[in-house]
Amino acid sequence: MKTNSSLDALVSRGGEIGALIGATDWSKTPLGPLESWPRSLLNYVAMILELPSPAIIFWGPGQTQIYNEGYTSIMGPRHPRYFGAPASECWPDTYPIIYPWMAKVLERGERVTVEKTQITVTRYGFSEEAWFTFTLSPLRNDAGEIAGILQPVVEVTGSVLSERRADTLRALVPVPGSVDAAADAVNSMSANRNDIPFSLVYLWDESRKTLEPAAQTRNLDACETAPARLLPAARRAFEFHGPVEVDNVEELLGDMDIGPWPEPPRSAVVLPLGQPHSGYSRGAVVFGLSPRLHFDDRYRSFLELSAGQIARATAQAQNARERAELLEREQAARKEAELQKQHLVSLFTQAPTPIVVLRGPDHVIEFVNQHTCRIWGREQEKIIDRPLFEVLPELRGQVFEDLLNNVLETGETHIGRETLAKFDSHGDGTLEDVYLNFVYAPLRNVGGEVDGILVIAFNVTEEVRAREEMDRLRAEAEIASRAKDEFLAMLGHELRNPLAPILTALQLLALKADDVGARERSIIERQVRHLIALVDDLLDVSRISRGKIELDNELVELAEVTATAIETSSPLLEERQHALVVDVPKDGLAVCGDRRRLAQIISNLLSNAAKFTPSQGRITIAGRRDGDAVVLTVEDNGVGIGADILPHVFDRFSQGQQPIERSHGGLGLGLSIVKSLVGAHGGSVEARSPGKGGGTSMIVRLPRAQGDFATAAEQTRAPGHPAADKRLRVLIVDDNADAAQLLVDALTTFGYEARPAHDGPSALRVAGDFHPEVAVVDLGLPVMDGFELARRFNIDPVFRRTRLIALTGYGQEADRARSAAAGFERHLVKPVTVESLRSAIDGVAGYAPKSAADATVSYPDVSE
Repeated sequence: MKTNSSLDALVSRGGEIGALIGATDWSKTPLGPLESWPRSLLNYVAMILELPSPAIIFWGPGQTQIYNEGYTSIMGPRHPRYFGAPASECWPDTYPIIYPWMAKVLERGERVTVEKTQITVTRYGFSEEAWFTFTLSPLRNDAGEIAGILQPVVEVTGSVLSERRADTLRALVPVPGSVDAAADAVNSMSANRNDIPFSLVYLWDESRKTLEPAAQTRNLDACETAPARLLPAARRAFEFHGPVEVDNVEELLGDMDIGPWPEPPRSAVVLPLGQPHSGYSRGAVVFGLSPRLHFDDRYRSFLELSAGQIARATAQAQNARERAELLEREQAARKEAELQKQHLVSLFTQAPTPIVVLRGPDHVIEFVNQHTCRIWGREQEKIIDRPLFEVLPELRGQVFEDLLNNVLETGETHIGRETLAKFDSHGDGTLEDVYLNFVYAPLRNVGGEVDGILVIAFNVTEEVRAREEMDRLRAEAEIASRAKDEFLAMLGHELRNPLAPILTALQLLALKADDVGARERSIIERQVRHLIALVDDLLDVSRISRGKIELDNELVELAEVTATAIETSSPLLEERQHALVVDVPKDGLAVCGDRRRLAQIISNLLSNAAKFTPSQGRITIAGRRDGDAVVLTVEDNGVGIGADILPHVFDRFSQGQQPIERSHGGLGLGLSIVKSLVGAHGGSVEARSPGKGGGTSMIVRLPRAQGDFATAAEQTRAPGHPAADKRLRVLIVDDNADAAQLLVDALTTFGYEARPAHDGPSALRVAGDFHPEVAVVDLGLPVMDGFELARRFNIDPVFRRTRLIALTGYGQEADRARSAAAGFERHLVKPVTVESLRSAIDGVAGYAPKSAADATVSYPDVSE
């Protein structure tokens, strides 16, 4: 039970979200009142409230969502309206995209990581392009069942947009000798329709004294009147040397497919191609604006930089033509270049990202903006006109000096991604790690010679560290997976030890030709044999996963191992009355392999076909040669395999959705073992099925050769069972019907009056009539677990005299403490001997409470 103090702590220490949790009427949600929440959910909520980064929990069948304060920025106007609402109501646009990932977590317990994925959201009243990196991890309830999902989220929209826009700016770097710079520019911008759905460049014609369309993206070709309709806005930007916004783009261009989204651009911005406020422009460029992005300062700066690159490109092209046509205009071209340089400096000063201009072989700093100075930890006025490596001596020995020299020598642009730079930002000799995406673009003088370098950088330190953290968490998950495999190996080996003497003892009892205990022996033998099969599969999977399978290879005819496999599988084939057709030649199909393992492969395939074929079905096993391979086919006319399940039939613990499966049990390991063993023999296995009801074919291919399990029996001694001298009423509550009935029969033999129940509600009904003095309760019950049943017993005056004993497969100290807190006077660990159970019953019936650590058995659980 949860105390009010723990709930109060969650509400009071959770800040704004904690207060919201306390103010929400949870009784109107699928989670129910806050006081009824499971301890596990409260712990998960407390955990995300401590996280500084966005995180959200989806809990229960409807995926009711609870998030922390960091996540409110992602919720936008939805907060707090959809706090505690189902995910499908809150995210109608993205839920169909995310739910398949959520299903993997909820149905398979998988952990799903999605990196840099575009998901359309409607945080601000319109469909918005957004990018996220997130992880979906399973959350378990108090009973250990998967009940929810944890989703820590990192929005990387800014990083994606920066990289995309940097690519566009790189593409807009002027190409020396370009014949038509305006056409080159619009072609480059056409590759980024997400940011620039369309563009149109106007250039000033000096001879005609008018502004003329020079180039446009191809998606405007369908609208022949587009240049004329946008010309007035271009003239205003050109004449007033400033930006002009166009809000009626749809009206001007009509219903045209001119963007990557279903909805067309609603607005555009026109920028002059020249130095702002200088009174001089070369023209104007129209940029269509994305209908799915905010036109914020970063967007505006990107378009201004693009306009600057276009202006520079057109200027260089015009200067080149002028030099070719008339040498005496060289001075005018130089003045134009200087104007362009001033324009770029002005734009770079306002740019929201680090930009540097370096000149000459010593990389003298000609320009640097404040963003760069903040990263370097230097003052702008003290570093202008000084060599870069004199200003930043800590960069010597890092990669940047060689890269800069190479760009200066070759004239080739260099692109760096997530490159580590170490800066003495505080001037105390302590180097700080900064990760940068950057471009080194060569700058050419009027003679076309490379004499400088333009540096555009983007600080991606946070993104890199976030990814490194995800890599660390992924590595921890892999370590946990290896620990699981090692645990399965230990569990399988430990379970084998008691199974052999148990099975042998049953066989010895059967030889006595005595009907006494025949039904009990039958139940035990059925359960033990089923457990042996599960342990065998666990051992094989464990060995395979750790690379411990060793093959005793020899020359084997396929017919020989087929006969062995048929003998092994015959009980199941006979039980289900299947017709078996064998078409395997006696010789000519020799392979080099392990005789026992090859028989195991075929036996597993036959058993699988028998299980999934209705009674009186037909199973065919055939062998043939195919070049240098031996092919074995096991075909049935059973239930078949759906197309969605077929790719996963050889996965571990995969059992599909067939209604017949669970009647035969199993861990879903048989076909996984087949695939691993076939692969160990250098072969392959394939499953084919036309679909549900169409039967299945399993095809094994093995290289053609060129040129059972026995258990040692132990004698066991059956203990005596003296009759009890009390007629105590004992209620046995266990969802395993065989286990419950065995305990009832054993206690009845000893003189107790005992009755069984198989879940919490039925236990309450039986107890109402039976009035037990002692109740032995399995903690892992369906419908209502043992802890809740104990609470019901404790609060009902009719049952307050009933003493409670916990019977469970969990034996850790924390488990014992929890059962004691719930009111159990004894904590027994399965399997328990009848003598130990009697001792515990007599102890609590005489009202002599002992420690919850009493009466435990340390060997493994075989009853659940």
